[in-house]
Amino acid sequence: MSNQIIAISESIRPSKEIPFYTGDKESHDRYFKENYLDTGKCLSRSSVVSEDFLGVRFTSIWASNEDRLAFKADPVILAWLTLQTEHRKNNNISHRWVNREIDNSEVITREWTGEHWIEE
Repeated sequence: MSNQIIAISESIRPSKEIPFYTGDKESHDRYFKENYLDTGKCLSRSSVVSEDFLGVRFTSIWASNEDRLAFKADPVILAWLTLQTEHRKNNNISHRWVNREIDNSEVITREWTGEHWIEE
């Protein structure tokens, strides 16, 4: 059995008037559910908005890193992520992520982080 991946991403926007996303989020969410959650490639996905409504955090648990990488290579997902990156750039929304690989006893065996775009 492969190790699971906990993927956490967080966006912080400068104002509540700026939407976190652009495009058809309902269609994206439906595609994600049908192709990743319903198939068991992604075991769970949740989101939490911060108390000040300026931040949103997504947590996804992937069955394996291979499944997570396949998701990132999916042309439909890639188009959505590209659209969101441009939206963040145009609206000064920061976006950071952390991935944690956990073994069967839920011990973190590896962790890596990054940014999708941060205003400097």
